[in-house]
Amino acid sequence: MTRRRPLERVAVGLAAAALIALLAIPARPTEAAWSDDEAGMGSISAATIPAPTALATACTASNVLGSARISITWQLPAGYAIGEAVYKAGTNPLLLEVVLLGSSLTTTGPSGGSYTTTYTGGLLNAALGGTGYLSVSMQRGGWTSQQRLVTAALPALIGTGTCTVT
Repeated sequence: MTRRRPLERVAVGLAAAALIALLAIPARPTEAAWSDDEAGMGSISAATIPAPTALATACTASNVLGSARISITWQLPAGYAIGEAVYKAGTNPLLLEVVLLGSSLTTTGPSGGSYTTTYTGGLLNAALGGTGYLSVSMQRGGWTSQQRLVTAALPALIGTGTCTVT
């Protein structure tokens, strides 16, 4: 049997005591947290694009051998220009297509502050009569106003129909 030297015994004793001390100290739970007391303020605003104004007797509807003609008489909102108007037409009010000024769409005026926009064209059901739609709205900065919508009941082949503006 070999005898340990006193220095070795002391070193082993200290290591054992340190190990016992570490095992005897219970671990404390911790909770990580942080806070930031900064605050911010701001405001948000949105523009309202006004719709064109339709006149009391604002629309007409007619049919000449299948060539439907729908018109609306309207006024620009204050501060807006005619170039900001957007026109749409079609046979389904939920699926109207943009129509550009040209051969099938004309706008005349201003006459007494009013414009008249007329759509003449190939509405699919025009030859047999039916319903056609024409709308005008204003657009600025990527935003579009509510539309003024003409709902026209077209006669078969030839005649004058009826219309309403909403």
